[in-house]
Amino acid sequence: MTNPAFTGLFNGDVRFIGNYRDQWGFAAPYRTFSLSADGAFAILKNGDFASAGIQLLADQAGDLNFSTLHSALSMSYSKALSGYGNHFLTLGFQAALDRRSIDYTDIVAFDPEPLATTADNNFSYMDLSTGITWYFLPSDEIYVYLGGALFHFNEPNQSFLQDESDVLESRYSLHGGLQFPLTDNMNLLPSFIYNTQGPHEEFVLGTYFKYKLSHVTVTKETAFYTGIWYRNRDAVVLSIRLDHNNAFVGMSYDINTSSLSAASYGRGGLELNFIYILDKKFNASRRMKNRSYQCPKF
Repeated sequence: MTNPAFTGLFNGDVRFIGNYRDQWGFAAPYRTFSLSADGAFAILKNGDFASAGIQLLADQAGDLNFSTLHSALSMSYSKALSGYGNHFLTLGFQAALDRRSIDYTDIVAFDPEPLATTADNNFSYMDLSTGITWYFLPSDEIYVYLGGALFHFNEPNQSFLQDESDVLESRYSLHGGLQFPLTDNMNLLPSFIYNTQGPHEEFVLGTYFKYKLSHVTVTKETAFYTGIWYRNRDAVVLSIRLDHNNAFVGMSYDINTSSLSAASYGRGGLELNFIYILDKKFNASRRMKNRSYQCPKF
């Protein structure tokens, strides 16, 4: 999740998201699966709304089957900054239980016995994160958003060794983006994200080009996207996406440009994602009664 404050920020009632990523196929690959669902559960007469979501993420890496199971609950509260349902400030929070495991069977070591007596093959820890997002939609074709998040602010211990500590350092994130029309049928959607965690930094900058194939409303349109991003000193990311009404499917691929490319032959990560939004009429009428709200397509 880019930001816990993104919980419930979409046009509809319930959003389902599925993701799959396969990275570095030249060796034992790193595979990640995730499923999530979120939506608004309380819409107030003053235009504010509260949302909740759940997420399950499973990750497996390397020859020792190093695995992580991430189970998270998130909540957000969106404060209306205007009476038109198009300007909000959202605060979000996420609490997760992470379980990590490893298989020592195939480990190669000179003396495996000390490791076996001092290391666990699985353990769990709590992981807490929070974030804030501001967004404004002056029209159906134009929006802007800016947000920040603090991940792992409780800095849990993630060591397999019973008598040692390996702190998961807090990660600070800043992100933003906008959409504006270039022509009647084409929009530009530039965005960025900056992450810093301990001595490590990451900066991603790029854009989507959106081609509208048909358009009735924001939630009733067919559009095709092509995108390109650059992750500093690491990779170029190419992406395509197709939206049709309340269903969205996308694919991206990382082309490695770092020193690792000598071993990976430039191969990076393939990622597939699917989103489906339920928008029931009785909930839509309830929103109209209590003042409707609009959200960008993140």
